Amino acid sequence: MLTAAVALALTASFVQPAGAEDIDLFVGAAANTANPNVLIILDNSANWSAANQHWPGGYKQGESELRALRTLVGELSDKVNFGLMMLTPGGGSGYDDGGYVRFHLRPMNAANILGFQQMIGPDTGCIDGVNVLTGGANCIYKNFQSGEQVGTAFINYSTALYEAFKYFGGYTSPANAQIDVAGSPVHREAFGRHRYAGPIPTSESKYDSAAFIDPITGKTEYANWNSISCAKNYVIFIGNGFPTSESAETATILTTVGGSTSQLPMPTFTTTQETITDNLGTDTVCRKPTECASAAAALFPGLYDSYSCTGGTTAAGCGGVNRINQTMQGTKTVYTVTATGLSALPGSEARYADEWAKFIYTTDVSDQPGQQNVKVYTIDVFKDQQDQNQTALLFSMAKYGGGKYFSATSEQAILNALREILIDIQSVNSVFAAASLPINATNRSQNENQVFIGMFRPDPGAKPRWYGNTKRYQIGLFDQEAKLADADGRDAVSTETGFIHACSRSFWTTDSGTYWTFSQISAGQCTIATTSVFSDSPDGPLVEKGATAEVVRKGNNPPTTDTTPTNVVNRNVYSCEYPGSVDLYCHLGPSGTMTPFANGTDADGFDYVPDYVLPWWDGYTSATYTEEHQRVVNFTRGQDTEDDNLVNSNTDTRPSLHGDVAHSRPLPVNYGGSTGVVLYYGANDGTFKAVRGDNGKELWAFIAPEHHWKLRRLQRNEPLVLYPTMTTPFPTPTPTRKDYFFDGSAGLFHNADGSKVWVFPTMRRGGNMLQGLDVTNPTQPRLKWRAGCFSVPWGSDAAERAWLTGTPPNGLGLVETADGYFCTSGFQNIGQGWSTPVVALVKGFSTDPNQPLVIVGGGYDTCEDLDAKNNTSCSAPRGRGVYIINADTGAPVKVFGVDGTGTIERSVASDITLVDRNFDGFADHGYFADTGGAVYRIDFVDPATLATLSVSNWKMTKIAYTTGGGRKFLFAPAALPAAGRVYLSIGSGDRERPLLQNYPYNESVVNRAYMLIDSFELPSTDTTVLPVNLDGSSMDNMTLAASTDCTPTQTSGAKGWFFDLPNRGEQTVTSSAIFGGLVFFSTNHAKEPAPGVCNTELGEARGYAVNLLTASGAVGTEALCGGNRSGVFAGGGLPPSPVTGTVPVNGVPITVMIGGIQRTNPGESAAIGAQRVRPAITQRRTRIYWYQHGDQ
Repeated sequence: MLTAAVALALTASFVQPAGAEDIDLFVGAAANTANPNVLIILDNSANWSAANQHWPGGYKQGESELRALRTLVGELSDKVNFGLMMLTPGGGSGYDDGGYVRFHLRPMNAANILGFQQMIGPDTGCIDGVNVLTGGANCIYKNFQSGEQVGTAFINYSTALYEAFKYFGGYTSPANAQIDVAGSPVHREAFGRHRYAGPIPTSESKYDSAAFIDPITGKTEYANWNSISCAKNYVIFIGNGFPTSESAETATILTTVGGSTSQLPMPTFTTTQETITDNLGTDTVCRKPTECASAAAALFPGLYDSYSCTGGTTAAGCGGVNRINQTMQGTKTVYTVTATGLSALPGSEARYADEWAKFIYTTDVSDQPGQQNVKVYTIDVFKDQQDQNQTALLFSMAKYGGGKYFSATSEQAILNALREILIDIQSVNSVFAAASLPINATNRSQNENQVFIGMFRPDPGAKPRWYGNTKRYQIGLFDQEAKLADADGRDAVSTETGFIHACSRSFWTTDSGTYWTFSQISAGQCTIATTSVFSDSPDGPLVEKGATAEVVRKGNNPPTTDTTPTNVVNRNVYSCEYPGSVDLYCHLGPSGTMTPFANGTDADGFDYVPDYVLPWWDGYTSATYTEEHQRVVNFTRGQDTEDDNLVNSNTDTRPSLHGDVAHSRPLPVNYGGSTGVVLYYGANDGTFKAVRGDNGKELWAFIAPEHHWKLRRLQRNEPLVLYPTMTTPFPTPTPTRKDYFFDGSAGLFHNADGSKVWVFPTMRRGGNMLQGLDVTNPTQPRLKWRAGCFSVPWGSDAAERAWLTGTPPNGLGLVETADGYFCTSGFQNIGQGWSTPVVALVKGFSTDPNQPLVIVGGGYDTCEDLDAKNNTSCSAPRGRGVYIINADTGAPVKVFGVDGTGTIERSVASDITLVDRNFDGFADHGYFADTGGAVYRIDFVDPATLATLSVSNWKMTKIAYTTGGGRKFLFAPAALPAAGRVYLSIGSGDRERPLLQNYPYNESVVNRAYMLIDSFELPSTDTTVLPVNLDGSSMDNMTLAASTDCTPTQTSGAKGWFFDLPNRGEQTVTSSAIFGGLVFFSTNHAKEPAPGVCNTELGEARGYAVNLLTASGAVGTEALCGGNRSGVFAGGGLPPSPVTGTVPVNGVPITVMIGGIQRTNPGESAAIGAQRVRPAITQRRTRIYWYQHGDQ
């Protein structure tokens, strides 16, 4: 395993992982792509007006579908091509059943929106006539049951999908989808664009003439309109009733075009029938019971099968058979369909619509270069009489068609489903996060061959609950090349995608049968696996499958629950009752265990989890509070309260139990002995976790009290996450930006004999609080201290402020700031916790190796999020400081910047790089950078003599700066001390802004790679000695120097070098690693797609390897010069920071790098790939500082 402990025996190169906020790249538009083509296929059979569904609002369900489409179209833009296909009237005249194009796919500009809405028509007052765009009839809504409805005996979903295949281009078979070979023969019952369904030819007035090349002579052949290779194609199939039958020709044609007629396994369901009688009110009119029942039917039309009246009394003037105050009742039959969690081949109810959906998803419909398939989404519309066969068919169509299944029981639900699908389509069309997943950790250890990778996958529908996982791999030798290997010893990385092979299996992953049948997007793609595609094994690139997530989900007691899962929550989850004293609120007594995060009360009768977990200010009543409170707590602990896995249980473990590991870098700690390695990291399910490295068992999880109020959003999975590409009108509730929790990386103190092991987690965008945890016993954590700031999201009154700021024990002793934070003393201006705490032994504080300091940058301020080259909103941001803290107590020892001494101009999001120049195990200097492009040094010793300085004499000096250009530093420099100097490597860039529309690309920011030589000329009493202008004449500009030149030398007296990153908008997105005389780092730049090239949505990721002294390229060569400076990583995205370590492979120690560009074969580079490195520079090996920088 690549852990921090290893590097204590490595060379003096300081490896520094990265920290960034980058999720917009994975869910927003990073490239200009062609409009998606979205075709609605609407089931206009008589089922859309079925009375037994008891559709609300006085409408039939088909009317609500038309109204929802009319509303949706009004919300679209010309960035989407939208069209409508309906079912043909039937084969009564001898023609084939299927679908016809009612509205040809058009960009939804104002004119086309109006045309579509006129075609549907208003609810009232529609005047029949010809549509100005289509040449067909208007007023579908008006003629809902008269001219538009089709008999149920003639509907054929399969041939409707075949018609869609013809309409999209009808090009070829799945076997030829990747090689651009046209299918043969070409005619209406084979390949090509010849129309299949309906009269041939036809003069039918409903067809959209624009869809055909022969609109006058018979509409027999579709136009070749789908001619943009990057356009993505989608069908949204709105179903209203199970097709009663299918012709044999359905299967015959499927065979002709190269599809498979073998029935696909479908989910199975059970149906429960129930007769329900509702009291509808009191009839205050004197009349007969039958007349009362007729009145009830008129008041509540269509909502029940029958109506009746009972009771009532006689009164003056109301006698005989008449009654007054009768109770009006409605009775209906309701069918409820429940998933069994199993799949089976269909019997007599077999239809080929799901096989056709699979066909159009796996084939190529267009003659343009590359594969253009069609993805199928389905909406199952019903209210009171759900049909299990229909549900199974539509579910299977979506699953095998690559889309999603939705059910809708009201008009609003139909509209919301359509909106969610369009959000899904547009986010997928822009980015396709599944194509290249972000990786945020590969950590290292010298004595364990283990590599841990934290993963996340954004929800494709923009929902806030994301899948996440942490997986373990290893280093293997393949023809003596070191590569990332899976649990079975196979090469784990695909060079095509830059991510994990579909057939790779991570450690701790076991067969789970068909667990994932409820999730189409979780189906595996390994065709050679002997397990079900819905098993966790092999997990391949699927984030949610296998590894830690599976272990905890199965019952968290490996190996027993690996093979005999209980699927019940078995976790130790801790928290604090309030964000105050750790002794008072975080432990059950001074020496007790940590406070459980659970439903229940402490010894004083107070809730373990306080009321604001809901949050209470949203208007809960006493009747709903307790139930909802318990529901959120149970969900957070891991119960499937929403039955996401469709097993008809709310108490088993949920599939999303492990949240996204977006930026927190797993920290492995090797305890040795029987304990072995334990991982510590945060996830955005609210927790900071401890996981065993040998079997994936979660030992415990901790939830910060200031995060309680954000947990309900995860449980409800709303509101949606607001991304830059979203446009109004937004769905309800209004989307907001993503919530984070323990999203930063943790620091570590692990003393020599293992008697003290402390970890220091951070929150990144999750908050401004630091924590110190004693994990000397990894199964019994104790919270040592908490420091920093938090806000009270519900506001605070005078009494609460008095309690928060009051003197202990009657208050928490916090300091209230002008911007609404409550802070521990000395931390009033700390920002978001982006800087990973680094643990240091410093002689000026103590020579005792068991008395460390924690040093951390002041963090990030959201004012830095302004999308502009010249940011004028950060004149006095939070985070302008460096905090040096007693690691044992959390008390500030020395603070530089706004909360202490000296001036730091902008936020310090970077880590602190420590340098031990005399290799005595104590830190001499610390280097960091701020977001304004300046570099600083902290001196713990006299730079000239290395004499120890007392705490009061520690100094901070600004040693370098950039000039203009909008260049920003988010990472600390890598550092290499040598010959009385320190060589620093750093790159500029704003990883938070990765998209084409962001300022680095839009305003053409020229970012640079820098190497600065610190000769300790500062601080100086000579006023002419100034910080180095990193862009000035004292630096060698190597931009135009030939990267392959082995002869360039530094100009005499030069302070270092720089070169421009060559591509528009290119930015450094990782920290640097100095190793073997070379500097390694990685970049990303948004990229305009070239004609015919579709896959640039994640930008182009490049890895650099340059000579430390000369900036000469070392990619494509084994020498220290003579190559290119960079190479391209497969898959794009944001690479992890390069890290190195020595691990035993087959008993032989080898030194490897993970995350660096492949120097000798850059054409095969994968950002998570491994390579053997052979340092050309040997150096004294002793204990030095190495620690995990930042997050990803």
